[in-house]
Amino acid sequence: MHHDTESEDDYILSRTEQKKTMQVYADLGKALLALSNKQLSTIPLSNEVLDALNVAKKISVGNALKRQLSFIAKQIRKSDYESIQAALDELEQKDNLYDKVSKKAEQWRDRLLNEETSALSEFISQYETSDRQKLAQITRNAIKEKKQLEKIVKEGGNTNAPNKYKKQLFTLLRTHIADHH
Repeated sequence: MHHDTESEDDYILSRTEQKKTMQVYADLGKALLALSNKQLSTIPLSNEVLDALNVAKKISVGNALKRQLSFIAKQIRKSDYESIQAALDELEQKDNLYDKVSKKAEQWRDRLLNEETSALSEFISQYETSDRQKLAQITRNAIKEKKQLEKIVKEGGNTNAPNKYKKQLFTLLRTHIADHH
């Protein structure tokens, strides 16, 4: 007897389709493996997937890692793939934004250290929330610190001296730029 209706049980993936599907899970597993434990904690993973990832992190190379990645892919297949992928995408977007903000803060810091007055005015007009006095003070201290380090280097001294104000300036700039985004 022949049925015209197809049920889900009647649909069988071809080997090529199965391999492509498993490759998607394997790629997700590799992406998860590259994350820190803190980042992993933000992703909705089953205990089985987390355990498999922790085992994989202890394996450096070779066939054992391949087998473990295959096992991770199988565990992901049993999990909610869409929510895992969505959480990973969101994490990557946050990382990209953080990188953009950090890069912009580095550029502003370098400008402020080289052309304090004009760059400071420009930054404050662009990011109105900036505390002008605090920013100006930290910039002056960072410039003074930079000149002292340059003097030490010229005299053949230790180049590993701390850049306390340069770091403070970067942190302050990054905070203001992030608040503006």
